[in-house]
Amino acid sequence: MAGSELVTLRRGGMTWVVESARAEAIAREVLDRVATLAESPGATLVKRSLQRTVHRVGLSDGSIVIVKEYRVRNRRQRLKGLAFGSKAAAEWAASRRLLAMGVPASHAIALGLPASREGDIEGYLVVEVLPDVMSLGAYVTGGTPVPPPGNQGWHGPPACDALLRELAAFVRRLHDRGVRHGDLHEGNILVRASAPSPAERFLVIDLHRIRLGRPPGARHRARAIAQLLHGLAARVGAERRAAAAAFLDAYGASGPPLGGSAPSLEAVVRAVERRAAERLASRARRCLKNSTQFAVERSAGWRIWHRRDHGADEVLALWERHRASGHSVSQFPEGDATLEVRGYPRRGLVARLFGCAPAVRAYAGAHRAWLEAGGGPRAVAAAECLTGPERGRSFAVFSRGPE
Repeated sequence: MAGSELVTLRRGGMTWVVESARAEAIAREVLDRVATLAESPGATLVKRSLQRTVHRVGLSDGSIVIVKEYRVRNRRQRLKGLAFGSKAAAEWAASRRLLAMGVPASHAIALGLPASREGDIEGYLVVEVLPDVMSLGAYVTGGTPVPPPGNQGWHGPPACDALLRELAAFVRRLHDRGVRHGDLHEGNILVRASAPSPAERFLVIDLHRIRLGRPPGARHRARAIAQLLHGLAARVGAERRAAAAAFLDAYGASGPPLGGSAPSLEAVVRAVERRAAERLASRARRCLKNSTQFAVERSAGWRIWHRRDHGADEVLALWERHRASGHSVSQFPEGDATLEVRGYPRRGLVARLFGCAPAVRAYAGAHRAWLEAGGGPRAVAAAECLTGPERGRSFAVFSRGPE
């Protein structure tokens, strides 16, 4: 339990704080091989991003843990960690405090911090996995019937309606106890499929953005509910306003009147729409910076924006094939798809100083259009020449699937 005695261990340049009841097994089966979990039997990769890697590890006693590795990407993040502490430490502290308060939350059982700040590891966190849990999103789509697309209200199967009421009551309890989760989406709430009671059905995870204090006001409540409903309503085919109205009815009925702290339906609907727009804009911008799926780099005098499944050298080779073809637009087969290469005129000095290359605009526009439509031509790469006789030239690469 969160109140268990703690012990301190040192392994491989890391200082660990571990719950004493699990210390021996965790030290032997996790801490001693944490740097090489990807190669370890019993470990499964759950998620890998530029900042975090998550493994699911089965232990010899039959239990399962999640091991999170937090990394430092750049100097800015290092300075932020020095000022505010590591995300692993923040999540550890939040887990201990929430569980001590009786709030259902992920149970962190070990925290590892580097003895030196020189490396790229910010910290590790080991979290206990309860049996029969899944994310809220997975539970809604796989654990309960789903209404047909285009449903104009939240009139789903009884199991869906009951889940909504229980979820609203759970979020209300969090807020009334002064718990503010800065990222309360459907992936950060887990569902216990065989919970002994509705009050024990849900728990919150990813706690590094948790804040504890006084119960929040109407503005925070509306934002949190909107963030949750943004993805959840789409999964069950419910219209946003109907989903928000049903959620707020259950939210309000699960406790005493909130008065001025009560979120209004209009505020929640506006926040859902704003969240959807912000989410689309954020996803659209990812193709222009280093992210999980995209990269930006320089090679052979070119700046290249590209998907990670198409390397910079491959992109430049396509450009050479395009130039050799003598066409304004070239097409090259790639499996069942076709790669289309388009060249754009050279830009002058003034244009280079005050705007991005036309190829980059086309590439970013194609990616946004693909996100909005859920299909169509796919943005693969864009490049602009920075030096030499082709300076100012640019080209873009798109992938078109079979008709």
